[in-house]
Amino acid sequence: LAALHASEKEIRQMQRTLQQQRAQLAQGHTAAGSDVEFHSQLARAGKNRILQAAMDLIRQEGQLSPIFEFIRKRVKSAMVDDHERILQAVVRRDPEGAGQAMIDHVEGIIRDVEKYWKDEKFSSNRE
Repeated sequence: LAALHASEKEIRQMQRTLQQQRAQLAQGHTAAGSDVEFHSQLARAGKNRILQAAMDLIRQEGQLSPIFEFIRKRVKSAMVDDHERILQAVVRRDPEGAGQAMIDHVEGIIRDVEKYWKDEKFSSNRE
């Protein structure tokens, strides 16, 4: 929906958020806040209030972002790269590409969490 409805201003805001996210990560700081902000901006750009409310519920006011960031760091995965692919599809006004990039993002999170738990279980069994 964002690929169809985002204004140029909204796209620039998302670009700034991703720049901020990259800078935070490069400096070794948490980027959980900018993660939440990017997803909120993306949902708002889609102009669908139900989707916005669903995103708010799923994101639980940012409580999951630090957890996902920790897990993705442990398994050496970068959420900002996923976000960049989503945004590039929005910029191209490619709803199918944006949708696929979002699916890939969610599936990547699932894979990272599964890998983290598998690695942690393996580590715990070795001790």
